[in-house]
Amino acid sequence: MKFKHWFFLALVLICSSISAQIKDPAKFKFEVKELGSGQYEAVIQTTLDKGWHINSKDLAPDTAIPTEMNVSGNNIQLVGKFTEVGKKIQEYSDAFAADMVYYSNQVAFKQKFQVKDPSKPAQVVAEFTYQICDDRICLAPNTLEFEKSITPTGKEEETLATPTEETPKDSLTATPAVAEDSVMVANTTSNTTQDPKNLKITLWIIKTL
Repeated sequence: MKFKHWFFLALVLICSSISAQIKDPAKFKFEVKELGSGQYEAVIQTTLDKGWHINSKDLAPDTAIPTEMNVSGNNIQLVGKFTEVGKKIQEYSDAFAADMVYYSNQVAFKQKFQVKDPSKPAQVVAEFTYQICDDRICLAPNTLEFEKSITPTGKEEETLATPTEETPKDSLTATPAVAEDSVMVANTTSNTTQDPKNLKITLWIIKTL
């Protein structure tokens, strides 16, 4: 087990040194929509550059990194699990020896939640982990964090987008929340590249151990 761990770590470090300057080909916009009856929906709109795609949350184990959206905050309670809205593409990957599910161009990730006490403010925090790929490579997974305040009347009060520890401070730009159509661009200069062929070889080596 220790050998497998160190081998994988070495592979990640090698990939990191090769493509540290690759720019993230994705743009994100975070908003909270009021649905009525004290219920809201946190939405992360994703726009991708041509030729790139973002992984779905529904991926086979031991393949690429699935998208994750974790919403939390005070005075809120989640309703169900987060969903994906877009044109889903599913195709077999020789590199991973499994079906890959992803989205190109545009996709929205949504999570419904209920405000426990509508007379009190609510703070909504969305942690978003994703991986971007094209037909040759996959960038290393990246994590963004969005934050929005809701006033007792249900109106959106403030929007913040801050990087997590995995994301460099200069990799994000945030615009004020009052601009409903504000767009946050992630420039992940520290992203690493994962070559599916190398991943396939790594997985084969691990399986044979």
